[in-house]
Amino acid sequence: REVPFPGGDYTDWPPIPLLAVQGARDAIVPVAAVDEMVAEATPPAYYLRFPEGDHETALDGETGDLTDETVLAFLDAYLGDDPRPLAAIPDRVDDSGIATFRGPRNAPR
Repeated sequence: REVPFPGGDYTDWPPIPLLAVQGARDAIVPVAAVDEMVAEATPPAYYLRFPEGDHETALDGETGDLTDETVLAFLDAYLGDDPRPLAAIPDRVDDSGIATFRGPRNAPR
């Protein structure tokens, strides 16, 4: 999503990796805006979503642990050149039963 900065140029964006984390019951950051941002992002874009989560849920308890693990795996893949932890995240999220995870088709392997 373009931010209205005067003189900004939004053409030809490079593929900057994105990880969005959102609680589906967030009353502060509009959920639809995050959904749209991820859908329109230049790949690679990942989305960790907590259906029962609010604005702060992703930072506490079991959800916080899953958020931490996902963020670290994302950083390992794109900054540490080790895609293995990120490749394991979809199964880890599925096993948790507390979140959903979407990633690009061109995710690092």
